[in-house]
Amino acid sequence: MAVARMAYDRGLYRAAWRNYRTALQAAEQLGFSEQQLLPILLGLIMCLGECGDFCEAEQLYKRVIQIDKATSSADCARLASDLNTLALIYKNAGKIEQAQALLRKSLQLSEKGGTALNHPID
Repeated sequence: MAVARMAYDRGLYRAAWRNYRTALQAAEQLGFSEQQLLPILLGLIMCLGECGDFCEAEQLYKRVIQIDKATSSADCARLASDLNTLALIYKNAGKIEQAQALLRKSLQLSEKGGTALNHPID
């Protein structure tokens, strides 16, 4: 995973994508828990976003949200942040209405949790 991060930091997004994908496959084969997969999934999502593959990024981020819901259901701030990030993916993919709906939900959660978030769409 360190090689993937180094490639990403150098702007080599396709190389980083391949390394994150390999790391994810290895971690799944080794039986990592969903929680342990989060850093790999998030790195892969960043690469997909940089490469313009918003469809796959969206699917993976939905998986991240499900993991967070299962492991930290009482953490409104974390879930609000997840929804905020997915809204950014939707915005970048041109899905403005879906992004706005997620931002409204994110705002409700952040207010419930007492946390203010910066929203990607003004």
